[in-house]
Amino acid sequence: MSRAFLLLLIISSNILIGQSLKVSYKVTAESIFDTNRPDTLPDMVKKTFKDAERNFVNISYMLSINNNESSFEMEDLLLNDAGGNGRLAKALAGFTGKIYCNKAKDIKLKQSDVYGQTFLISSSFNTIKWKITNESKDVRGFKTFKATGTEEYETGKGKEEWNLVAWFSPEINIPFGPGGYGNLPGLILELERGGKTYSASKIETDKTIQIERPKEGKLISQTDFDKIGRNISKEISDN
Repeated sequence: MSRAFLLLLIISSNILIGQSLKVSYKVTAESIFDTNRPDTLPDMVKKTFKDAERNFVNISYMLSINNNESSFEMEDLLLNDAGGNGRLAKALAGFTGKIYCNKAKDIKLKQSDVYGQTFLISSSFNTIKWKITNESKDVRGFKTFKATGTEEYETGKGKEEWNLVAWFSPEINIPFGPGGYGNLPGLILELERGGKTYSASKIETDKTIQIERPKEGKLISQTDFDKIGRNISKEISDN
């Protein structure tokens, strides 16, 4: 992207809708199954996963924004009545727990219940090296531009990488988005990650929003949290 085009985006981002917003996101997926591996799963397992995938329509996330802070978390909606498939759908949807971001302090906190305890996983808000393109499309009536990036994540087999695609709108001068992603010159209205797409379904201004930084949980860096995961995976594989 040319410097002139980037400057134009920054200037156009002065068109404000408001600094306090609530944005609802829905999640869709092309397929839960990994198309790169042989389809050897039993029929019962396939059915369970497909039933969970159908429950994605009942999943909604809420992004609350107030100036330099944001909070992102899943709303329960109808999933509490869906039994085991509802719980599996939540796990497969991609984001669990609360994700807090503070752009001014360059902080991201992920509150996660895992390994038998609650963690507050700390990292920088500005971690993605976005590449902004001049490709555009309309999302919820707003003109958005495409940005791409990558992000490493830990698995039991080592580090792997997400390919990220974010569609952000300079018309909404807010540097946040779903899942704690952001630091672009406009609100992310659509995010593609790991075969799933998170799309804004509703945008509301709300001057009463109060963002609370999560306090419950053991504060730990992303690096140290990844080490715990590797050690647990090693113990399981050794036994």
